[in-house]
Parts: sequence; structure tokens; C-alpha cells
Amino acid sequence: MLSTLNLRAALCAALVLSSTAAFATDPANGTLTPTSGPLTFSGGPYFVSDPTAGCEDPPGACDEFLLTVDLPAGYAASHPQDSLLIELTWNPQETDLDLKLLNEDGSERGSSGSGPGTPERISIPITAEEFATAKNLRVVVIPFAAGGATASARITLVSP
Repeated sequence: MLSTLNLRAALCAALVLSSTAAFATDPANGTLTPTSGPLTFSGGPYFVSDPTAGCEDPPGACDEFLLTVDLPAGYAASHPQDSLLIELTWNPQETDLDLKLLNEDGSERGSSGSGPGTPERISIPITAEEFATAKNLRVVVIPFAAGGATASARITLVSP
């Protein structure tokens, strides 16, 4: 009887630990250039919610996509109205995913936290100061109200 209880306890612990494991984005990274065309990635399914958007409680609840933006010298000067656009959609729509864009040092560059069913969007201007050299960023998908959602993201350079 005791060994059966121990086995059940071990199986329950394994189930809980596996349900908090992160599902990496696919692909895990990409480089956006003026000629690369849009980048896309997918993530999930997300079963563990993180309503604090801290990505630390529970650990592993969020996904990250490592983004490099590599623009040629003078790009910002010759394209002063261009912006970097990140769009996130998911299914089922009743769930709620949020989006953050972080600099390489972890500081926040942008965020979007719309309600359930509303796609998330982050748009930042392309400036010479910020994009003079290749810039590494982290796109973070946050399962605010997970519910088994799967995500799709699209990253583009937008010219008006």
C-alpha cells in the first residue's frame, strides 16, 4: 500500500513539473533585414497562466523568440518613417496571451496587453541611434490566461 502511494505521489509530481515546462518558440530565433521578408514563429500550447507577466511565477510559463534586427548603414536616414512591427495572434480566442519586447539587457522596449481575443501589437520606430548596428532583442509571449492556447507571431519592417 505504501509503495502504491509513493508511486502515485511520484506520478503526480512528474505531471505537475511537466505542465510548467516551457514550450520553446519554433523557430527559436531569426534575423530581420530589409530583404529577409517577414519573420514568423509559433509557440505553445500554453497550459499554465502567468497573470503577473513576470515570467518567473510559475517558472517556464513564457516563451521567448530571439530577434536580431540587422539594417545596413544609413537605413534609418533613408527610411525615416519605417517601424518594426510585431503581431501576435492565438487560438482559442477565449484565452489571453500578452507580448513584450525586451532589449538584450532585459529592459523593456515595448509591450502589449490587450484583452482576450484581441491580437497583440508592438510597433517601434526605426531610428539611427537605436539601429546603427545589428540589434538583439527578445520577443516574449506571456500566457496571461493560458487555456491551452497556441500562438502565431509575425515580425516585419513596415514602410508607410
